[in-house]
Amino acid sequence: MQDDDAKLLVVFCSDAYDLHALLAGIREQKPGVPLIGCSTAGEIATDGPDDASVVITALGGPGFNIRTSVATDASTRLREAGAEVAHAADDLGDDPYQVLMLLSDGLAGDQQEIVRGVYGVVGAAIPLVGGCAGDDLKMQTTYQLYDDQVLSNAVVAAAIGADAPMGIGVRHGWRRVGEPMMVTRSAGNRVHKLDDDLALDVYLDRLDAPAEARTDAAAFTCASSATPISPSARSAVSRRSRRVASPGSWRATTPRCWRRPTARAPTRWRRWTAAARSA
Repeated sequence: MQDDDAKLLVVFCSDAYDLHALLAGIREQKPGVPLIGCSTAGEIATDGPDDASVVITALGGPGFNIRTSVATDASTRLREAGAEVAHAADDLGDDPYQVLMLLSDGLAGDQQEIVRGVYGVVGAAIPLVGGCAGDDLKMQTTYQLYDDQVLSNAVVAAAIGADAPMGIGVRHGWRRVGEPMMVTRSAGNRVHKLDDDLALDVYLDRLDAPAEARTDAAAFTCASSATPISPSARSAVSRRSRRVASPGSWRATTPRCWRRPTARAPTRWRRWTAAARSA
């Protein structure tokens, strides 16, 4: 990170680090550069994926215009929080190419509400990229990074303007298995019934999950990580089963699709091109 023309730093890291000390170390190298980021469940850099690491991407050079924003207490006002951070794009001016990057607390609630709030401000003309923070699959607390602040229950955003096109790509390693199921009862992002039966029982039967996954949240997380559930192609947002929320139901919060073609449970779902990594 020797280039002095950085306009934005994007940081992904394990929550095993002292995040305040981590930000202080980054600031020693790049004081004053706008920064957003979040804790993760695995990181990807140019030399491949890793766990318990730090990945820093620096955007810069001529032709970039950056504005950042943050909204706190997101869980009680998801749509409002999305609208609040979306106003960062107001200051991009007449940049011909614009993208809005969002990083949110995946445990705060229905992430679609955040996206709806964003679209209410910027419309569909500005592409959205980003994802939810993780905590190494503990499913307890995630962290969002904004300049020198370590936050939780927040949404951070960077509006990026440029004088040349910016490419956006999406890919996953999942494949569809089994017969489709109908969601016959739900409320918000909580699924209560599939095919008119208790959703958790139907899902775990389909998964052929171990018995402890029906009573232990950690075992359920481990089992469901390898075989998440997704709505049909008619839906713009796929969902992953997240935690045992109440008897017979589960809460879906994080994007994910189908079954991975290997037996290993995936821990790395965020796909970013990273410029540098520091251990």
